[in-house]
Amino acid sequence: MGKDWISLSTEALNRYCHRFYAGTTIIVTFVSMKRNNLPVTLLVTFFLSLYIAPTALAQSENKEQRERKEYYEALQVTGTILSGVQNYFVDTIALPKVHALGMNAMLQRLDPYTEYMTPEEAKAFREATSGSYAGIGAIINQRPDSVVVINEPMQGQPADKAGLKTGDRILEIDGKDFRKSTSTVVSKALRGEDGTTITVKVLRRGEQTPRTFTFERKRISVNSVAFADFIEDGMGYIALSSFTQDSGKDVKQAIKNLKEKALLKSLILDLRSNGGGVLQSAVEILGLFLPKGSKVLDVKGRNISTNASYSTTDTPMVEDVPLVVMINDESASASEIVAGALQDHDRAVIVGEKSFGKGLVQSTLVTPGNGLLKLTTAHYYIPSGRSIQKINYNHLGSTELIKTDTVGIPFQTLGGRKVYASGGITPDVDLSADTLAGVVTFFAIDTLVADYVTDYVRTHPKMVQADRFRLSDAEYEEFIRHLEKNKFSYKTGSTFYLDKVEELIRRERLYAVAETEIEALRKKIASDVRRDATLFKEDIKQYIEGQIVRIAYYREGYYRYILPQDKQLKSVRELLANPKRYQQILHPAKT
Repeated sequence: MGKDWISLSTEALNRYCHRFYAGTTIIVTFVSMKRNNLPVTLLVTFFLSLYIAPTALAQSENKEQRERKEYYEALQVTGTILSGVQNYFVDTIALPKVHALGMNAMLQRLDPYTEYMTPEEAKAFREATSGSYAGIGAIINQRPDSVVVINEPMQGQPADKAGLKTGDRILEIDGKDFRKSTSTVVSKALRGEDGTTITVKVLRRGEQTPRTFTFERKRISVNSVAFADFIEDGMGYIALSSFTQDSGKDVKQAIKNLKEKALLKSLILDLRSNGGGVLQSAVEILGLFLPKGSKVLDVKGRNISTNASYSTTDTPMVEDVPLVVMINDESASASEIVAGALQDHDRAVIVGEKSFGKGLVQSTLVTPGNGLLKLTTAHYYIPSGRSIQKINYNHLGSTELIKTDTVGIPFQTLGGRKVYASGGITPDVDLSADTLAGVVTFFAIDTLVADYVTDYVRTHPKMVQADRFRLSDAEYEEFIRHLEKNKFSYKTGSTFYLDKVEELIRRERLYAVAETEIEALRKKIASDVRRDATLFKEDIKQYIEGQIVRIAYYREGYYRYILPQDKQLKSVRELLANPKRYQQILHPAKT
């Protein structure tokens, strides 16, 4: 009734009310015949209902009319503003762009996830959530000088098969010049219909003459399972990078491959830094581990049409195999649904750091012109009844952390363990990740480092296998000299905040009494390549080696290199090698 209520006309409403009153009369007459000692009370109740019901309906009608009036007034004001801007603003403007900016300025006041997407942005969003598009199968990035380069040709995809390499500078696409461009523009040119021919001209590092590659675009389906293999005897490992529409199938296939390769005795599902994605894929993945018909999620919104309950529908592939799920503070949304539901069903031990805390569901509405409105429509609740949302948003744009005590509000798992709604999924075993040295974060965005890595792979065609690759001390020294020679510099985070402190001290007119100490501290924490190369040698070497292996042996090679050095993963291996401890976590002794 609630959904159809607004669409009722006045005449239909009168007919509805008449039927309602008639039904009441029948009920009263019927009850009066059964209970002769209560006719007066029932008749009074009936006559009161005749008075109250129209009053309630009138109030509902007034509310509906008020909301409709507010809606039309908002439309009129918006139209008037856009008309005024288009006709009278001092400079010529692109109205669609201004309109999109205006819409998002408004929507951003609601929460960070609600947004309007133009048709072009909506197309990219659909491709991202589907994990499929037609193109060349390469990741590109834009350098500060507006040169766009191939960052990573995906293994086995058209760009890789054609011979494009990491570091290739894109000069032309189908005869059009792209020497100075943006990643967005170049990406659009590289994509096209499946089977169409594309010609790409690039300049490779160390060469003077451009190379031209002509090949066909293909449908690119990005597997959301970044890596899957056995890491010990019988111990499987699956790294899931995102939740696309096909993630359920991807994980299912990965498990199938593992089981065909050897006896699967235990399994690790790595959701670290997985920001989530398609909700239905999370439900499908849970169905691989939980009994058929297990409730995994409730979705509840202000509009009851958004409410839903989700349960697993398939027979599990690995119902009894010991399972560990790894999470961190970047595991969000669908990752938290999977980790939380498995925790609530006592099916897996959750290991790592407290998750991000996103318990909101977004739905999409198609707008005229094939754009999209991505709108937060509901909260989700995992089987114990917990919401894991960390932040409250309101329509004024302010935020606040959801108030809980130090551990959160207690709930119970299926087996009676205490779990908490604490603004994220709290792991059963807390394992903090090692923090990288600040200088390493600058390596990821600096072209000097990228060029060194590219040149190393180009000049070392024969390298040892990925998991055994290491830079020699001489090669590490060569890298540091490369940075010094090219005047590599960076501003540490501590220097940034020291500037802020100095600004405050100057405003308070206390700089004269603190100048000596401030300048001494500034000198101590300033960037120093040679100093940091010594202090943080292990971190720097690991980063450079990992990037070299990624280029030489693709994404799979990177995982084979990095996993043996993963300290959190080492602790997980030790946990799974100790069945008694594993069972004690899931089924603690009753007190």
